Amino acid sequence: MTARDTLLDEIESNRRYDRMFDAVAIAKATFSRAVSPSERSAGWTDDLVREVVAWIARCEDALSRSRHPPDSIVGSWGRWLTDVPGEAFDRGSKDKRADRLLDMDIAIHVVHEIEVLYADVAALMDALGKDLPLTEAANGWTDEIAGAIVESLSKLRQLLASGRDLRIRDSERWRDTLTGDWPQWQNGSGWDWKRGDRGPRFWVDRPGSLWQQFGRIDRLFNAVASM
Repeated sequence: MTARDTLLDEIESNRRYDRMFDAVAIAKATFSRAVSPSERSAGWTDDLVREVVAWIARCEDALSRSRHPPDSIVGSWGRWLTDVPGEAFDRGSKDKRADRLLDMDIAIHVVHEIEVLYADVAALMDALGKDLPLTEAANGWTDEIAGAIVESLSKLRQLLASGRDLRIRDSERWRDTLTGDWPQWQNGSGWDWKRGDRGPRFWVDRPGSLWQQFGRIDRLFNAVASM
């Protein structure tokens, strides 16, 4: 087991993992049958099906060793198929094989992105738990701010570890706790946070790697909560 797997095992098994394994199994079953004449006329060939079957097998093998999908299987087969000639791969074609492959891609992607977010949160909490470099202090970081950010990240980490389904309101509420608690914080333009308008966010456009990491977490949380 890798250090990454040990960290990600903190996330409770949940319906996202179930949906991922189900999608892989459904895709495998779909591509196990022979190509029909109508599917051939729509663009499917034996060679293409063999490529997809091999890809599904690689995904299945990786996930049999760890429920945490590695970067190597987070592909975009569903989008790649749109470049293959044939009616089956036209957008909105409702082709069964293409749809099952896209479902598998999406299910793996959702799990992977939430795990990336979890790892990013853990890494920034670790960085902020140490003495702040002088370069970051010059970017506006203080021990008080770092402590408050760590507290907010800890709540986000607990939410992600719980494994429950996420909604966009989770991201909005988390942002509210950040900006609503510190109305005195201002950026270079001199704005003040006013509860209710959902913005602006004090961390946007601030220099330094720590603020960049925090901004990435904010954007990724908003993205996964919208999935």
